[in-house]
Amino acid sequence: MNRGLWLMLAVVGGLSLYLSSQSDDELLASSRQPGAQARASSGVAGGGGANRPSDKRAAPMEPWVADGLTQGIARWQARSASGEGAPVLARSGGASAWRSVQPPPPPRVVVADSGPPPEPTAPPFPHAWVGRFNDEALAPVASGASAVRSPPLVRAVLAGPQSTWVVRAGDVIEGQWRVDRIQDRTMSLTYLPLKQQQTVVMR
Repeated sequence: MNRGLWLMLAVVGGLSLYLSSQSDDELLASSRQPGAQARASSGVAGGGGANRPSDKRAAPMEPWVADGLTQGIARWQARSASGEGAPVLARSGGASAWRSVQPPPPPRVVVADSGPPPEPTAPPFPHAWVGRFNDEALAPVASGASAVRSPPLVRAVLAGPQSTWVVRAGDVIEGQWRVDRIQDRTMSLTYLPLKQQQTVVMR
């Protein structure tokens, strides 16, 4: 029960006590008058000592008092209808079963760290090593002297989709592959853009 209703009940109770005490005072004053005492004694004598209920009625409520009570009750009903008379707890934003509940936020997506990208690697050697031979060229000599043979020079034969090369150690193919060493069945090359070495086997 809110404060406004308690205040209204207190006002009504106070007015009731005031009116009751006022009627008691008027009866007491009328009993002190001589005519009232004579009527009381004659009533006792005529009744043969029997007790009669006294005709004790409260004085009618003043018009301004009735109007005040009516207006106060009307104001209280208006406050109750507009929500002003509701308990403070209901207006304080407390927990309510009718309040909308927001859904929880979506879980945070954790992206796994894949680490640094892999290092680039050289592509496979695009040509086929199909043969090798020793180039034994004669060194030039002066007239009348015997010919001197130079050490044999190993050469490799490479076959590509559109061209064929005869190379030796130190030659560069298409500006990307350098021949480092030619052996009996293997040949070592370097991929120049990445400085990576590869070994090719003769077919």
